[in-house]
Amino acid sequence: GTRERVLAHLAEALARASGAPIEHHTTGFGSILVARIAEPHYFAVALGSAWPMPVLEVHLLNRVNGSTTPVESPARLIALDTPGIVAALHKASTNVKGPGHVDF
Repeated sequence: GTRERVLAHLAEALARASGAPIEHHTTGFGSILVARIAEPHYFAVALGSAWPMPVLEVHLLNRVNGSTTPVESPARLIALDTPGIVAALHKASTNVKGPGHVDF
């Protein structure tokens, strides 16, 4: 119940921020949410399953060449910190699109 609601809320916020549907992958350690930034770049956040669902890793993915680049995020970030995770998405987006990029 609660975990699913938190993940749904986080996915909705990431979808609003990215402008695209969010992929949700269930793993042995928890979940991975993936948001499209700009082809071929995606933002991925790995969340542990133990409450309060800590953010384990945040990466920028390139689906053409298969590379991943860690994205800095605040220490002790948890799934309930939607603004912190969305800020990490924006930071990754800026790294891909450049600081002056504006979507229309």
